[in-house]
Amino acid sequence: MATACSDNPRFGWRFFPHTVARAPRPQFLAARKTPGTVRILVLGESAAMGDPEPSFGFARQLERMLQARHLDQNVEVINAAMTAISSHVMRQIAHDSGPLGADFWLIYAGNNEVIGPYGAGTVFGPQAPGLGAVRFALALKTTRLGQLLAALGERSGEPMSWEGLELFLAHQVQHDDQRLARVYSNFAGNLASVVDFGRQSGAEVLLATMPVNLEDSPPFASLHRTGLGAARLAEWEKSFARGTAAEQEGRFTEALAAYQQAAAIDEEFAELIFRRARCERALHQDTAATADFQLACDLDTMRFRADSRLNQVIRRIGEAQGISLADAREEIARRGGALPSEDFFYDHVHLNGRGNYLLATLFAAEIEKTWPGRPESGPLLDEMEVARRLAFTDFDRHRIGEEMRARLRQPPFSSQCNFQQRDQEWGRRLETMRTPASELIPAYRTALALAPQDWMLHANFAALLRAAAEVTAAAAEWQQVARLAPFHPQAWLNLGQLAHDTGDNADAERFLRQGLELKPESAEICTELGAVRAAQGDLREARRLYEAALQYRPGFSAALLNLGLLLAHNGDSDDAAARYREVLRWHTNNVEARIDLANLLANEGRSNQALTLYQEAAQLEPQNPAAAYSLGKALFDRGSYAQAVPLLQGAARQRPDLPLTRYELGIALARVGKDREALQEFEAAARLKPDLVEARFNYGVALAKCGRYAEAGEEFRETLRLEPNHPFAQRFLDQVARTSGEKK
Repeated sequence: MATACSDNPRFGWRFFPHTVARAPRPQFLAARKTPGTVRILVLGESAAMGDPEPSFGFARQLERMLQARHLDQNVEVINAAMTAISSHVMRQIAHDSGPLGADFWLIYAGNNEVIGPYGAGTVFGPQAPGLGAVRFALALKTTRLGQLLAALGERSGEPMSWEGLELFLAHQVQHDDQRLARVYSNFAGNLASVVDFGRQSGAEVLLATMPVNLEDSPPFASLHRTGLGAARLAEWEKSFARGTAAEQEGRFTEALAAYQQAAAIDEEFAELIFRRARCERALHQDTAATADFQLACDLDTMRFRADSRLNQVIRRIGEAQGISLADAREEIARRGGALPSEDFFYDHVHLNGRGNYLLATLFAAEIEKTWPGRPESGPLLDEMEVARRLAFTDFDRHRIGEEMRARLRQPPFSSQCNFQQRDQEWGRRLETMRTPASELIPAYRTALALAPQDWMLHANFAALLRAAAEVTAAAAEWQQVARLAPFHPQAWLNLGQLAHDTGDNADAERFLRQGLELKPESAEICTELGAVRAAQGDLREARRLYEAALQYRPGFSAALLNLGLLLAHNGDSDDAAARYREVLRWHTNNVEARIDLANLLANEGRSNQALTLYQEAAQLEPQNPAAAYSLGKALFDRGSYAQAVPLLQGAARQRPDLPLTRYELGIALARVGKDREALQEFEAAARLKPDLVEARFNYGVALAKCGRYAEAGEEFRETLRLEPNHPFAQRFLDQVARTSGEKK
């Protein structure tokens, strides 16, 4: 009998094409509960998993809360939730989870029923078949014949790479689509099965309603009602345009009247109802606003959020089965002022730290009612204390914020009617999260003292240490992750990256190959190993590894970018440019691809096209030092020194350790007559890279301009030592010697 269990990284292959399938969270646990352990199983989709960063999700917060109240017992929360799945997949996970012997099963699901596997708007196979057909198909996939048929299906039009929610743009589902009735019925059947599996295993089963962001997440797509003629559509569009113009100017009464006129013609266009709700909210018509925000969600034709019918199913199953219900939807609405809003969410469905804390407290309250053993009294840990025990620092908030802002810049989020306002707000938030990484190290040490066996804490600490340039300490933390979670390839990937960054390519290759043994189809590890082989001069093997990564994950930007650089190095500019453009086809807002393509075009003399790409990159990520530097350098090369200076200054602020940036900023400052500021930049460049000849020479020039002739002479002599045939250094050395003598 097995003594330990780990996750199956290929579990998703049964439900998705291999190149699209997402992996479950890494797990490593005893097959049987140890005495004194209370085991809790979490089931659901990405919202239950804790996306975008599961290490701070509700499951982790719940574990900390309960452990603090039950010090004489070991609390173990198993997060079996998984991105992109629906209840059809969750049912299979539940079926397989019975032997774990969990004391509690927590079910938090419902967002993916329409767009997930076998939903009415799915891109993964048949849409909304009956429950019997789904279960037969899943059973068939456990056979060789079924797997062969599935492999053939992957070659016949299903998506070949995970592009995020963009995948579903062509699969809109209206509220009256007949297939939705089957979706709701299937969800009810699957949810009832999951409850049965949990009870059969001996667990106490808890359900939660599914809150979604109604007030701050507009509909993703809208369609007009069937049969709306051209003349009536034209009238509708005029009223809608009047409403949007008035709303933008803050004339909410006038805007609401125009929206009501449009609704009299067609009330099925989701964005219209959302805008009407915003006006009602602004005019303090809260009851009407609450109803309209929910209606806008129900009418949204890209159905990424649990609608009101799905929440009704959850309530009905709970009542029918006599199950305790954590009413997260109503509680978050109550605390948010009638509606779930951005106070609790990162995006349309994924809870932020505060939202996850609230969900954890709701589940904790229900769990405590039937807790095995001696009941505890006293309050739960407050939100700040839970964050402290998980080391949820400004560094983590910032990296999550950057991840969310990047996601929310991609379709379909970029087409939402509040996109610009939301993006600017994310920019403002990120500016407030600037605590230096080095100052946050004690917070992690404190958290680890309380939970030294927590591999996720070690992994997050490693990321912080790397950001603080503590490379050796970061590697030690990843070694701890490898010890505590031996089946987790991410530890070996990060150890390989750290070794590569420090020039230890032999160790880097060794670590990465260990990672590949655990996950041979890892596009990330193949790409990093390709970079290591390229650094070792084996360009043929590097190319093979990049192409293997793209087989495993078509459109993977890191592999395409590295392959483009390799091709450009080999003189194949056209093919390199094609790779960069392919990145932009898959990931429209990718900054690195824009910079690399612009560099290629600039080298070919196409400076205007290059400048446009540099400008786009800097606009997309104003705080990106590479984007600021590249645009600043391009403007400098065109003689636009005054425009170049602030960009190069921004890049230098972000990355003060880059000598070329400091040197070129010094040149630009000198060109606009700011000699003293230029001197500081040349001094920094020479200190950071003592053998940078032109930095030494220009530092000498700047010193001479300031009358510091002896120091200038030293710099010119050092320039000549580094480059004896330097065209100007000897002449300048002679000149400062004469000038110095005259002054004496």
